[in-house]
Amino acid sequence: MRFLSTNAVVLRTINQGEADRIVTLFTEAQGKLSAIAKGARKPQNSLAPLTQVFAYSRVLLVKGKNLYILTQGKLKYNFPAFIQDIERFASASALVEIVDRMTEEGAPDKFIFDYLLAHLYVMEKAREPELILRSWELKLLSHLGYKPHLENCIICGKELGNEMFTFSPSGGGIICRTCAALSEDSLPITEQCIRTMQRLLATPVHRLAGDSLAPQVREELRSIVPLYVDMRAGKRGKTSEFIKGMEASGDVGFNPR
Repeated sequence: MRFLSTNAVVLRTINQGEADRIVTLFTEAQGKLSAIAKGARKPQNSLAPLTQVFAYSRVLLVKGKNLYILTQGKLKYNFPAFIQDIERFASASALVEIVDRMTEEGAPDKFIFDYLLAHLYVMEKAREPELILRSWELKLLSHLGYKPHLENCIICGKELGNEMFTFSPSGGGIICRTCAALSEDSLPITEQCIRTMQRLLATPVHRLAGDSLAPQVREELRSIVPLYVDMRAGKRGKTSEFIKGMEASGDVGFNPR
């Protein structure tokens, strides 16, 4: 197929030469692909709005020798709240970064495209953007076959109850206190955090817009979920550390609005 007309979300951009830009897109028709937008960095160039991170557009692509060529398109939405709010920007950046890290080029996936857009739209107005990020991470992991096992111990089968549990990123689930010595990477996790993960997996994202995380649960999720994503993606992400660094520096508050 030489010509491709499809809806697309920009996941990542790289400057090329003096005026061009290479974009990584997640498209509705072909999944993830890379395209060059010639002259996109020139002032007033019509491709400039289509090649910003998060931009949702209808694009026309032409198959080139090594890359698609982005020739034209129509911007549908650019999520302005992400540019105006550093907390939302950081969470949205992590959200699209995860898609880039965990998908291969040329593998269409309607679930990922639709749920990616849904989470971006909700995150723009959500009470706590980081909660929407955690929802996306867990739902994407589940869709790709890495759903964390949260009902009982993955070693002995003991059900979740009053006993303390840990979470094993390599094992992909919770481990009871008795079996914790058998796991080399067990991380502390409270029952409240486990119940929160279960809820995020089961609840449509639009119903999470007004929710917030208890401080302890937020910290536990920050320690557990990105590490589990890193393990399944086979490489570390950059944005989760940026989020932690922002809070540690005190430059931005991460309390729910």
